[in-house]
Amino acid sequence: MHVETFNGGDTERLLSASMILSRTVVGRIADRWPASGNAREGLFGSPWANVVGTLAVRHYRQVGKAARRGIVSMFTSWAERHKGDTETVELVDRFLGAVLDEQVVKPNEINSAYLIDLAGKHFTKVAGRRLSERLLEAVQADRPEQVEEMVNLFRPVTLGEDEDIDFFHNEAAHLEAFNDAQQSIIAYPGAAGKFMGNALAHEQFISFCGPEKRGKTFFMLDMAFVAALQRRRTAFFEIGDLSRNQIMRRFQARVAQWPHRVPKGGIVKIPTKITFADGDPAIACRELAVTEPLTWKRLRRALRAVRRDEIRSEDDEYLKIRAYPAGTISVGRIQEIVHRWQRDGWVPDVVVIDYADLILPPAGIREQRDRINAVWEGLRALSLASHCLVVTATQANRESYDAHLLRMKHSSEDKRKLSHVTGMIGLNCTSQEKQIGVMRLNWMALREDDYSDERCVYVAGSLPLASPIMTSAWRKAAKTKANDDETATEEKS
Repeated sequence: MHVETFNGGDTERLLSASMILSRTVVGRIADRWPASGNAREGLFGSPWANVVGTLAVRHYRQVGKAARRGIVSMFTSWAERHKGDTETVELVDRFLGAVLDEQVVKPNEINSAYLIDLAGKHFTKVAGRRLSERLLEAVQADRPEQVEEMVNLFRPVTLGEDEDIDFFHNEAAHLEAFNDAQQSIIAYPGAAGKFMGNALAHEQFISFCGPEKRGKTFFMLDMAFVAALQRRRTAFFEIGDLSRNQIMRRFQARVAQWPHRVPKGGIVKIPTKITFADGDPAIACRELAVTEPLTWKRLRRALRAVRRDEIRSEDDEYLKIRAYPAGTISVGRIQEIVHRWQRDGWVPDVVVIDYADLILPPAGIREQRDRINAVWEGLRALSLASHCLVVTATQANRESYDAHLLRMKHSSEDKRKLSHVTGMIGLNCTSQEKQIGVMRLNWMALREDDYSDERCVYVAGSLPLASPIMTSAWRKAAKTKANDDETATEEKS
């Protein structure tokens, strides 16, 4: 069953589908939905969407849950009573089939905070259109008192960011906050996943930090790719360091797990396990024999396999890539692009920006540190206003070159960067660790969770394959020794 055209447009399809599938969305909208119970009266502009919305709200008010498949029996009863309205019955019937077949939106891809904001704006637009029609009739009938009364009584439908929350009575808002308590939207396996915890959630702002040539782009690319494989809509903005074709080639190596160049000796080492001997890390690897660079045939086969086995779609877009020269795109422009995608029905869960230090600052700010602060303040606003996870990177300061472990003091240029992020990940690597291919990640700062900047997770990967986290491990002090000998618990990534 394929659904493309319904009266009311993509916004009403998305919102009404989410009211069927999401307890949070229908709960918040139910507080504003007319209490009459008449399926022909509602906040949507199209009759079929008002029928769906009324049934979804009715089910929520009765049992406190989203209707999901239970809406079918409710619609069957409604259709029996409205056989004469064949157009609406047919539209709703087709639409419900598409929703339950997950052709409109998939339940695990619903960004409830964004949709609640969207609902408030859309319902206000519909109410305004209805008001304008009534005002025109009153003006044409020469009834100025009625015009004044209607204007004075008009109120926008406040939901989301413009809504006043009654703390003691608005249980739907409490439910939304309770269910939205930092659920990570990107899952890494093993020790790396435990390190990330719930930091990679909607409305979070994460930055990697490290000296030059520490691999920041590879870690951002990896996070974007993992998110897309897990069916999170992901946008990757490459700014300055690489051209579009260059960043595309890195993503190609990642998806094909094959390098663009034949390495010296024709071997790529792929880490499989991190162990520790006398406190020092060691990497167990398997070898990938590479006799030729990545070919189009191999790349195309890999792309088709990912579409078939991972994202399981030939149509849905899960990874958008854009590239700009350094200093040519501002945070405001990025916000405009994201908002346009949202209006077009593509709502990103993750926005990765490589990287923040090369974003064009706002005009009119002279002091360099204030210019930097404005960029990071804007990125934080992007994560909140668009209800998405924003990931970027920044250079560490000169003192970081010889530092064994990056801390807050190693953040460069303006300390207010740390005030805006919800988490900053340090990329740590000594010359010995670089030689064997291991890196330590630590939280330089982390909001809403306990952390120690001294606690590191060890990761190893293959940069020729654009995969910096292929295995990971914690290093734990042995309880049976008083010296610094350490053992490890290792979990393959």
